[in-house]
Amino acid sequence: MKPIDISSAVMKKIVQLEESRTRSWVRGFYMVIGGLIVIVGFSLGISWKILGELHAWDLLEIFTQDWEIIAEFWQDTMSTFLQELPLETLMVALSVVLGIGIIFILTRRRRAIIRFKQDQLAKKRTMSKNKHT
Repeated sequence: MKPIDISSAVMKKIVQLEESRTRSWVRGFYMVIGGLIVIVGFSLGISWKILGELHAWDLLEIFTQDWEIIAEFWQDTMSTFLQELPLETLMVALSVVLGIGIIFILTRRRRAIIRFKQDQLAKKRTMSKNKHT
């Protein structure tokens, strides 16, 4: 009876399974982070537009004046500018940025495992290519 070597066929299937798992996890991770970044950009864009419509940027022109004028009126100018800020959209942007930070902290170990798997899979692919040539 001829012995059949199934280890290479099984190993190829395992490599394919792990490649698809890691690829899907990385793709999902990037999609979530990308979506959150889009939300932050959208919120900041809306805030920028609101400040432009209110001409809030004109308040900051005081900082181009003489130092005496800046020293006398900077607190009033800044308090008025801060009162005109669209807090709702800025809070959305800030909370999403904090969420992104939390996601990066919580997935730190998983990302390290994925990186390790990707390195091992790349080595396995390289070895199998060298083996066939």
